[in-house]
Amino acid sequence: MKKAILVLAILLVATMALFMPTGCAACNDNGNDAPAVNQNGTPAANQNDAAPAETTQPEQSPVGNFEPNDDLAVLLAFVDGRDINVVLRNMSDAPIASFRVAYTGFDRNGLPVTRNGHGTVNRDIANLMPGETTSMRISARGGEQYVIATAARVEFVGGDTWVADDLGGWAEGVISVFEPEMIAAQIEALGPAAVNAPENDYIEIVRTSRTRNNIEITVRNTTDRTIREARFMILQFDQNGYPINVTLNNYVQNARRFLSTLNLTAGSTVARSITNGVMPSAEHYYMLVWDVEFADGDTWSNPYAYAWLVYNADSYRG
Repeated sequence: MKKAILVLAILLVATMALFMPTGCAACNDNGNDAPAVNQNGTPAANQNDAAPAETTQPEQSPVGNFEPNDDLAVLLAFVDGRDINVVLRNMSDAPIASFRVAYTGFDRNGLPVTRNGHGTVNRDIANLMPGETTSMRISARGGEQYVIATAARVEFVGGDTWVADDLGGWAEGVISVFEPEMIAAQIEALGPAAVNAPENDYIEIVRTSRTRNNIEITVRNTTDRTIREARFMILQFDQNGYPINVTLNNYVQNARRFLSTLNLTAGSTVARSITNGVMPSAEHYYMLVWDVEFADGDTWSNPYAYAWLVYNADSYRG
């Protein structure tokens, strides 16, 4: 039972951690008042809070000598084509200099395929600030269709280091209970966060239109400040609503992320034409504001972006 709780917590913490309200423009993508979530499934104490809030989510239980880490949370781990994508967030109050991630993969039937039970990959230069989110890409050499990941090593700026014990025991526990339906349930649970993703206080997508080779987009600055630039993400689908392979390595096969220099003054509107990476066969698409940079250097990142990406990538819902 403890092993099952461990795997469920690994999956459910991703869902909870992405249920975060949009924050101020000067915040990192965790937001100063966002209900951050530890990797054991419990809300992290906010810098402005006296104590963590209650949660109904199960805590991770030890497997062998493995104890989960609370400082570096794996929000999402998913496979797209030949790549494993792992999304992580620094849940601590100190910068993380480098880290290592462990993962174990499964084929379409839920059978383990990662050699030796699990693999590891390092991010030698992370410089991940408190509350910041990052992602890493790993080659899926074993034919992985599903993946579970966890922090294996965390080194903080200053030299303090945490190293996981018994990763073999962790992998054994995950493998013993994994079923593909767990991933399907996780993705479905991202729905509320994905619905929230298009709403923000900074840029409004006023309209979009499709020509053969372009997507035209009109956006409005809804703040009282000048927006220097923004990044947008587009998911493209064919006439039947199936994803189109764009092959630009933007997390999922049908994604195209692009940066636009806007120089939008307060309340103003501008139109842009997107050409590179727009597929002629794309008859349907979703579009999202990924992040924003203001003229004074302040930034905002969409806290629901990864949930939106994973939830919407497989099919066009209309």
